[in-house]
Amino acid sequence: MYFEVKKITEIFKNHFVKKKSFIPKGLCSVIITAVVAYLSLSSNPLDITSFQFTFPGIDKVVHFLMYFALVMAYLYDYCKFKLPHHTSLNIELMLTASAAVLGLMMEIGQLVFTNCREFDIFDCLANAVGALCGFLLMRFWGIHLLRHYFLASKHSHRSHHHHHAE
Repeated sequence: MYFEVKKITEIFKNHFVKKKSFIPKGLCSVIITAVVAYLSLSSNPLDITSFQFTFPGIDKVVHFLMYFALVMAYLYDYCKFKLPHHTSLNIELMLTASAAVLGLMMEIGQLVFTNCREFDIFDCLANAVGALCGFLLMRFWGIHLLRHYFLASKHSHRSHHHHHAE
């Protein structure tokens, strides 16, 4: 009886509660990149001046958060793409650097394509620091959690305490 219940539970888990997302691979990265580009190149996208909680340097916080989220999305999508294999530090660093380069390109784009925004080296710095912090969080915490989450349904009958170093 116990064996049958366990087998039925396993079948149910595999068919109905599979930890598979229906989001196409890479879609998170594409959407967040498009949002960052829009926010970077439109005139006053968030109408920051109307916020009640505004403070000097809030735009730097927004830049930091945008590129933090961007790298988190890039590494999330990369981790999902690589499963069940481990991710490569070189590719993670390349994705992080490409986000920082995108930030630089958006600043240059503000200079060239808009007449209401201007290039700010401190925005570039905030972008790069946000990207680096997103990388660090994902590298040392997030990717492990994602692997555990996405592989848990495949290895639910085995313990998942062994991890291979890169």
